[in-house]
Amino acid sequence: MPNEAEKFLLTLKDHFLWSILTTSDCLRPTPRACGLKYKPEIGFFITTVSISKKVSQIEKNPIGTISIYPDKGQISAVAHCILQVTKEQKVLDAAWSDELLQFGYTGKTDERFRVILITVNSVTFGNDKYAGVPFDYKIYEKITKEDLPPLPTGPFKTKEVEEFVKSTFKPLKNAHMITFDGFVHDSRVMEIHYKDDENVGLYAITGFKSKKVQQIIANPNVSLLIENKETWEQKIFDTAAKICECPEIKKKIWDDEFKQYGFTGPEDEKLAVILFSTRRVIHHNLGSHISEVLVAEPVQYDKDLQLLNKLSKLGEPINLVTADERGVLHSRIMGVVMYNSVIGFCMVTKSTSAKNKQLEHNNHAILTSYKAESGDSYTIEAQLSIKKEKEIMIPTWIPMMAAVGYKGPEDPARSILLVNVTKADHVNVKQFWANLPKQ
Repeated sequence: MPNEAEKFLLTLKDHFLWSILTTSDCLRPTPRACGLKYKPEIGFFITTVSISKKVSQIEKNPIGTISIYPDKGQISAVAHCILQVTKEQKVLDAAWSDELLQFGYTGKTDERFRVILITVNSVTFGNDKYAGVPFDYKIYEKITKEDLPPLPTGPFKTKEVEEFVKSTFKPLKNAHMITFDGFVHDSRVMEIHYKDDENVGLYAITGFKSKKVQQIIANPNVSLLIENKETWEQKIFDTAAKICECPEIKKKIWDDEFKQYGFTGPEDEKLAVILFSTRRVIHHNLGSHISEVLVAEPVQYDKDLQLLNKLSKLGEPINLVTADERGVLHSRIMGVVMYNSVIGFCMVTKSTSAKNKQLEHNNHAILTSYKAESGDSYTIEAQLSIKKEKEIMIPTWIPMMAAVGYKGPEDPARSILLVNVTKADHVNVKQFWANLPKQ
């Protein structure tokens, strides 16, 4: 019998064709329209081809999300799931439909034919939540541990990406905006705008205290997806997002139409602007297994992330500076900055520490480190998000934490600081002094 979450999803079966499957490509959410299906003998599933990117992504990280938009409002049903790719013949037999022949399969024994089985843990629709199969925390052990990927090396098509973005979002379009929420994804429909201004470009507006703002502050990797149901096309924009409170930017983008969302004007403190820097555009036709991919030159966020990665591997203590409510700066030595291939860079701290109280008031911080042997000096400006949820605490636990007094993964005395780099600088002090004019 279907559980509560599955029963709710089945009420949306008329929208299954354009449901969105989001998997994780390291730090980035990767969505695509997927054509969700259901049969009692195998439950919810998606058919795919063995060479699909989503297959390799699921093999590295089986945590995924299905989002279904009911064609009204801005709320999507978001199902958090565990995904399993199978080529077991009895499953292929159950999932087969002759409609798949139009996508190039020769039949249910086609060597390329795969089925993604979906275990639904929960479904959220607005303020309503439906329970599914309890989440098995051992699934974290199946996530492949990887280093931060290097910057792309080209060939770059930055101008083509810019033109593609501009032609798509001018005039504005409704798009599915997919963010990370810890190890899972979140999705909603947003109005996405484009403004011909070097300081603006692609943007959206939202309330400063909204959930999506907090998600972007913790992990700025965001995907935008637009589908065309008449031509069976989808366009996916892989972006780095930034929450902007700059008064000048607010004035530039302000439109009286925004008053319908409760904002009074560009000076409204509740108004936040989300600025998107596009890394890649993926243009896909649902009738094909091949996508057109345009890659732009690395965005500044990704360059800064590489410097934070180098700081984390420096092997030296890290100095963390925060500010209290009076604006007084406080500095302390931290142990290490860790890297997790889904949530990114993070640090461990005591839940009752002064820094946590300071960060609750002002989440901006500076991390610095210096290696005397090489002369490398790093300065990282960042926003830090305090996390205490079980879904974050368990996968970030490492045995060495017990040596400093923590009792286990769920010890409430421990909390995690997610590090979102906003600016990074590196100077080799030895080279700097060597290059100074000799007197």
